[in-house]
Amino acid sequence: MTSESWQKIKLVAAALIFVAVFCPIQSNAEIQVERADNFQYVTGVAPDWSNPLYLSNEWDEFNGLTMEDPHKGIFWIKMDIYLGGEVTPEFDWEYNVHMIASHEAFWDDVSLGMSGKPASSAADEIPGYVWHTYLIPNEHLTAGKHTITIRGSAHQRATGMKLLRQGFMRPFSSNWRYVSLWSLIPTMFVSIGIVVGLYFLMLYFTDDRKPEYLAFFVLLESLTAYGFSIQWDHLVGYTYNWEWLSVRTENISAILVLLALPLYFLFKHNAPYPWRWMAVTIIVAIVFGTWISPNAPNLAWFASFGSALIASVYYGRQNKSFYWWESFGLLLCIVGILTQDLENTFLVLPALFSVVLLTHAIAMQQRKAALERAVNLETQLRGELVRKHIQPHFLLNTLTSLMEWVETDPERGSEFIAELAEEFRLMSHLSSQTVVDLGTELEMCDRHLAIMSLRLRKDCTLQRNNIVGDESIPPAIFHTLIENAFSHNIYKVDQLEFEIVKEALEGQWVRYRLLAPRGDQQTSSFGKLGKGTGLKYIKARLKQGFDGHWRLRDDPTNTHWITVIDVDYAHLKRQIEPQDQLA
Repeated sequence: MTSESWQKIKLVAAALIFVAVFCPIQSNAEIQVERADNFQYVTGVAPDWSNPLYLSNEWDEFNGLTMEDPHKGIFWIKMDIYLGGEVTPEFDWEYNVHMIASHEAFWDDVSLGMSGKPASSAADEIPGYVWHTYLIPNEHLTAGKHTITIRGSAHQRATGMKLLRQGFMRPFSSNWRYVSLWSLIPTMFVSIGIVVGLYFLMLYFTDDRKPEYLAFFVLLESLTAYGFSIQWDHLVGYTYNWEWLSVRTENISAILVLLALPLYFLFKHNAPYPWRWMAVTIIVAIVFGTWISPNAPNLAWFASFGSALIASVYYGRQNKSFYWWESFGLLLCIVGILTQDLENTFLVLPALFSVVLLTHAIAMQQRKAALERAVNLETQLRGELVRKHIQPHFLLNTLTSLMEWVETDPERGSEFIAELAEEFRLMSHLSSQTVVDLGTELEMCDRHLAIMSLRLRKDCTLQRNNIVGDESIPPAIFHTLIENAFSHNIYKVDQLEFEIVKEALEGQWVRYRLLAPRGDQQTSSFGKLGKGTGLKYIKARLKQGFDGHWRLRDDPTNTHWITVIDVDYAHLKRQIEPQDQLA
């Protein structure tokens, strides 16, 4: 099959999916329902149900205030409905109501049924389901005015909860409540989110405890809790006395989603000062959701997704990272938030998470390739360090001195062998590590200076200035510089004093300066180093340990060759463990 044919098949499939998901299903019932804006509400009386017009003049308008009436005893709600068009449809209709109460409904003077059992006392009341469907037989659907009257009680309703949240008529469908596209698809998505979230939680504990993994775990699990809290009444249903738990879960999970989403992208892009971003996001969300439009929670979600989009685009492009691809998924979600009901936004969230998981897979592949390169470089540098230390010139001079001492000065020869063995032992230990303690590095430098003191019959020492010893540094950096000083200088003085100085810079940057005495040969040892493998080795080790966050230069004076190394400990890489090398 040609690529052009595949493209046509993809376009047709996409069109079918779009039509199936986004085009509304039209009812074949030819009856028009018009609801008059005359909801009425009354409490504290017992009307005569045989006469639905009883006390009609004393009933109050049912509005936003009465919907939150703290009264929990018996109450009544009624509304007028006008039916037009072709009457007496071929099948029954249903009245669906979301009410935080136990209730009984009437169509004109005919009882439609009961959800729970309303009563004047809490002991006698049986809680009803929050969603309930009343069947209206088609013989009652005659043209003209009809009245739906609801008798209820809400003794177990939490303060502030609305009595009636939603009510509508539609042709009867046996599978509408439980097998709804708008319920099953979001539920399927959030169910998958549970597993993916747990995967990122495990990654957090096994992969350097990266904060973006923890933020993504909180995001997915909160979305799962939010999705179930807004769909559970559709899918399974529960009695109204459990509505408080659903509302609390919805509110808490929504807050966690709004916080975790921008945090994930800020951490992922290594944005500086992420908590400042979050403070601005929270302030904007509060302003949108409380002062500008308190009845539009979409605006708070818009603020969160908008903040994540800005961070993704700005830092993604700034760092030239493919992570900014996720911006397309965020943009699609923002369009959904602004144009659809908040619950329907769950239909576009998979697009975002698909891109997120794609970038995560690419990042994992790149990290694996980088790890393989790091392991190869580690092996290469380890061999280079050993080869550099046992170069023929050094080995020949060492053996020559040793032969002489064995014959003329056995005591010095024995001391020389001990120092040489200790230096090789340290070299073998350090060569397999990415970074080492500076104290261990300088101990190896002391061993080399002791060897050179015996060979040259001079007093060679290393002074430490502001050095603690537990600082992390790539191995054999200063050893290579000291070794180079002897290789490219001719010293005639009897005392040679080297010095290493540590200085704190801005942020987590640290400067190390190695001062090597200048000999009679007036050629920069650093310049000589740049012509051989020494500088390549130092640069490779610094790049391995600090990536691109280091600087190296020489700063000679009349008396010393000074090598300056600046490193940023905020980007210090971890030690490559043996299990990583085998991965």
